[in-house]
Amino acid sequence: MAETVGTAVAPPPLVALSGVTKRYPGIVANDRIDMAFWPGEVHVLLGENGAGKSTLVGMLAGLQQPDEGVIFLNGAPVQLSSPERALDLGISTVFQHSMLVPTLTLAENAALGGRWWQSPDRKGVAAKMAETAARIGVTLTPAALTETLSLGERQQAEIVRALMRGAKFLILDEATAMLTPRDAARLGALMRRLAAEGVAVVFITHKLNEAIEWTIGDVAMGAE
Repeated sequence: MAETVGTAVAPPPLVALSGVTKRYPGIVANDRIDMAFWPGEVHVLLGENGAGKSTLVGMLAGLQQPDEGVIFLNGAPVQLSSPERALDLGISTVFQHSMLVPTLTLAENAALGGRWWQSPDRKGVAAKMAETAARIGVTLTPAALTETLSLGERQQAEIVRALMRGAKFLILDEATAMLTPRDAARLGALMRRLAAEGVAVVFITHKLNEAIEWTIGDVAMGAE
């Protein structure tokens, strides 16, 4: 997957898809998809409902397996056999509906998913959350109860949690669908800051204005 530039070999894309196809009974949701995602770019997948965007996200997130084709990570073929496997490889997804536990604090949510036999370092998690949030320009209080926050604030906290877990490839699946215009604008600005940090961001939307405004990279049109 590497490209030759002069006499040097350019590094491969962070994530690439080659001939990826996914079928369901009576329909081909993704047909021979070829895509490449590079660090420091925001890529938009644009398409109407039913265009196959969520199917593609599901395969990148380890929720589904392609029927054909190969997914590459840093030039090497990988099998994203589960969401846990995808997370271990630095691929994280934020969905339009918050996945945080509303009765826990943000820090307690960030501590979930650790080794079951170890008690979480609550102070350490809270400190790391605050440091990560400050680094990307997000204002949050680790001790805040999640259910008291707006959807936009919860999404920002999920992005911070993903970075704490080592995410280098961040998928935002219809992340603005339920946001106010103000929160959507904040998310767009945050995507640009993440790209500046070297994160590859994939933003899935059906809103053309957002695709044009926030893209740093390619706009891919979804299709059946």
